[in-house]
Order: sequence, then C-alpha cells, then structure tokens
Amino acid sequence: MVSSSVEAPLKFHLKKPIRQLFYPFHLLLFIFLSPKFLIIDNCITANGKRVCIVTALAVIFFISITFYRFALSKIVSWNIIILTIIWLLKDIVLVFLQNFFSEKFYMTVEEAETTCMLLMKNKHCTRKSFENKFLILFHTVDTFFRCLFYFTLVLQVLTMLDNVQTDRRVVILSVSLVLSVVWLSKDVMLVMIQSMQCEKFYITIEKAETACIQRLKNKHYLDVVFVSDCERNLCKDMVQLNRVSFSKMSACGLFYIDGTLPLQLMGILTNYIVVILQTMFL
Repeated sequence: MVSSSVEAPLKFHLKKPIRQLFYPFHLLLFIFLSPKFLIIDNCITANGKRVCIVTALAVIFFISITFYRFALSKIVSWNIIILTIIWLLKDIVLVFLQNFFSEKFYMTVEEAETTCMLLMKNKHCTRKSFENKFLILFHTVDTFFRCLFYFTLVLQVLTMLDNVQTDRRVVILSVSLVLSVVWLSKDVMLVMIQSMQCEKFYITIEKAETACIQRLKNKHYLDVVFVSDCERNLCKDMVQLNRVSFSKMSACGLFYIDGTLPLQLMGILTNYIVVILQTMFL
C-alpha cells in the first residue's frame, strides 16, 4: 500500500468581483508589513516562508531605526540648544562691538565747521528742525496759564481751610493740588531743558564761526599750513551764511527759544502773581 506524501498547497479560486474586493485589504496589510494571504493566479494562498522572512526583516529594520532615532533625539536637541546659545552670544557680541565702534567714531569727529555748514545749507533739514515752533508756543503758553490757574486754586484752598478744617473734600482737593504741582513742575522742567539744548546749539554755531574767522585772519596759518581752496571757501561760506541766514528759533515770532526763556517766563509769572495777590487781599 503506497501512501501519498505530497501535500497540495492551500488554494482557493476566487472570482473577479471577489478579487477586486480583497485587493484593497491585501494592499493595506502589505503596507503595514502584516500580510495574511497572497493572491496568485486568481487564487488565494497562505503566506510562504519568503514572505514571512522578508516581513520579519522589515519589521526588525524599522524597529531598529526607531530606537536609533529615539537615542539620538536627546543628543540632537542638546546640540540645537547649544548652537542656538552660541549664535545668540555671537549676535550680542556683534551688536556691542558695532555700538562701541560707532560711538568711538562719533566721539572722534572734530569737523564741527563742516557739520554746521551742511546743516545750514540743507534747507529741508533746517525747515524740519524748526517745524515744531507751534508746539513750543502751545506748550509755553499752556505752562504759563497752568501756573496761574494752580496758584489761584491754591489760594482758594487755603481760604477754605481757614473756614472748614475737617471737610473731607478739602483733603482730597489738597491731594489733587499736590499732584497738579508735580505735573506743573514737569512742564516747567521741559521748558528749561528745551531752552538749554537750544542754547547749546547756538553756542556751538558761534564757536564754529569763531574758528572759521580765526583761520581766515591767521595769515601765518594760511602760509605755513597747507590749506586747500575748498577749506578756505568753506570757512568763508560758513561765516557768510551764519551772519546772513542764521537766526534763533522763535515761537511764531513772539519770543526766542534760548537760555533766557525760563527767566522771562518766571518774570511774567511773578508780575501776574503779584496782581492776583493784590486783587484777592486788597
């Protein structure tokens, strides 16, 4: 009796509609490296050894890559942080160096005559620098009237304190007066600072003109020191423009913005305060 030792492979013949139904599932399983069957010659068969070996190797490969990337992620993140810190420090150092050399350049500039000449010949720049005269006029007049108003208000509060000393509203009003005086002091300080800066600018222009005049009158300097025609013409133009076209900044022609403005403002305020005191106590 002869027994057959040949095993037939497990195959199931599929029709075309059923094969079309199985193709998407088979493709999805193949993409995720977990095929459950094979479709060969319109028949569905079990996975062979080759398919299992290839699938196992692919899974091991992707798992190895995942662990490798996970191990390197911390190292890469620290490297990125260190590089970012280094770049930030480099940028900060560059900014400080740029500021240092820029400041050094500005401090070593000694050609004041050329600067003043360019400022005075550039009408657009000069016009832009004097456009705030209306704002200066408004601020100065506003400071003057505020001083008179707050002084009158203080006198009225003092009169109220003589009659009613326990009124709570008087205390609140006194606090508001203190705040108003502080704010008024700020306005007066702004006027003084602005006048001081304008006066410094005028003094600088006068010094530049004086330096040009001294160079033009010093014949020994013109003969011994090599002076080009451009420098000589520059000094002449500087003196001429300063005498012809230069004038102090004025608030719409009412008063000049210079070092005497705070003194004039205080003098006018003193006169009006005396008038207010005379009208209230006489």
